[in-house]
Amino acid sequence: MYCSNCGSRVPDGELFCRNCGSEMNQTDVNVQEKLINRVRLETERSIKQSEVVQLAERSFLAGILTICFITFGVGIIAMGLAFYFGVRSNRLADELQIPREKKAKIGIMLACVPFVVGLLAGIVCGILAVCGVI
Repeated sequence: MYCSNCGSRVPDGELFCRNCGSEMNQTDVNVQEKLINRVRLETERSIKQSEVVQLAERSFLAGILTICFITFGVGIIAMGLAFYFGVRSNRLADELQIPREKKAKIGIMLACVPFVVGLLAGIVCGILAVCGVI
């Protein structure tokens, strides 16, 4: 505890300040204990608030990464299907000796979009998470 007169540190249980000789009364002790408890509670609350923020950031990152992985996965499936049907269409057109359809090429290119978007979004989120931005 501290002396209310000169501010010097006084060992607990002392009745007088060793620096200025002022009497240490019980109200000084009670006030100091209340201040110490208030600081302790504010510190604990601040620590808990930072934990809440960290958990919220992790939840946000997990949500973003889930979207990226789902988009990436759907992109792979869509790209595979478009590629399969496009190649089949082109082979059949070649066998029948008719011109190839442009729609097959466009379908394959369009199916690549979610794959590339998911891949890029996952990479960007990963970099931002490593850098501590997210």
